[in-house]
Amino acid sequence: MNMRRLLVVALMALLVLLPLGMFRAFNAPADDQPLIISPGLDGVATVTPEYDVIVTPRCVVYANTTYTDVVRLECPVGFQDVVGVENLTLNSVQIFEFRVFVFYSGMRTVLLYYRDGVIVQNNTLTMSAGTVGIMGISVLPTVTQMGALDAITFRLVVSYEHALLDVYTQKAGIGMDVPGDAFAPGDMVLLTAHLSYAGENVADINVGFEVDDPYGVVIVIMNNMTDANGVASISFRLSMNPAFGTYNATATARYLEYMAMDSVTFKVGWIVNVVSATPCDMYGNPVDSFVRGGMGYFKVVVDNIALGPRSALITVNAFDKHNVPIGVASFQGLVAVGRSEFIIVAPIPSWAWLGSALVYANAFTDWLGVGGVPYCPQVSNTFEITL
Repeated sequence: MNMRRLLVVALMALLVLLPLGMFRAFNAPADDQPLIISPGLDGVATVTPEYDVIVTPRCVVYANTTYTDVVRLECPVGFQDVVGVENLTLNSVQIFEFRVFVFYSGMRTVLLYYRDGVIVQNNTLTMSAGTVGIMGISVLPTVTQMGALDAITFRLVVSYEHALLDVYTQKAGIGMDVPGDAFAPGDMVLLTAHLSYAGENVADINVGFEVDDPYGVVIVIMNNMTDANGVASISFRLSMNPAFGTYNATATARYLEYMAMDSVTFKVGWIVNVVSATPCDMYGNPVDSFVRGGMGYFKVVVDNIALGPRSALITVNAFDKHNVPIGVASFQGLVAVGRSEFIIVAPIPSWAWLGSALVYANAFTDWLGVGGVPYCPQVSNTFEITL
């Protein structure tokens, strides 16, 4: 601010992003913004997360006195920005002169110069990755008055180029920070990364891949070169007894001065897993025994860690105290994501031996006669067969 520092402008700069034909939302995370705006040192200008720059109005205005303030512009690593000003609105009766300019790389560039009803200059500024500029705003009013003047608004327009990297698995994850689907022990994992710049595929660039297990331990760190389609891939097989939980795979690449990064998470475990099998009544309340010749009810709790419903065959198989199978009952259909409960009914034959009995619960992809295989280890429980 100059000596009078009695600022009268309510200035709101709305950042519009026009990135090579696609629109990026205002609330993009800080590490994915093409331009970061923050207030100057004097604290008069404030900045919202939505990129609005608001300069606090003051209550007294003197004609022919210039009022100024500054904001900080930062072009993050991974971008190259072209910054301009559009859609200026002001009260020409109150304002004689208005300027927006940037001190950048040792030079002063005027983005917009308004004087006496006419926009005299309207320029753009190119900012390189990892650099900072100081944007100044100056206002010369034509009136002296108590109270704030009408708001001056303009719009910062930023077109930018950006190296984009998208890493995903063969089981989904296409898109920035989109999760992949689950894997079971022993599965092969294929990680694919696609590198592009300005909408074009980028070939012959090394892409790094790192995979961390649920405890943050690096289990894979490799790299491969992109092909003519901008694609690089690696693959590895999970062990038969891996750590269960959420894995994180990260891919990075550098093209020109642009740093590109993406990650994809995926779960590892029994994709459909039988958690428990509990003898119960018809309402799911636990019981200890069933009457010979009556019906047995078994509540089977199943987890599905996949991104979507999975087709499964859930079975219960009971055996009497002499290990004679006394029946099989099942449910076949879609198992919802997360935890589900199934009450499966199995008759207790009148010829079953009295005493302690066993029930085993399993999850299969289908009946074994048509190629089904187990999803997970079986679970068991005991119950009594009584008169």
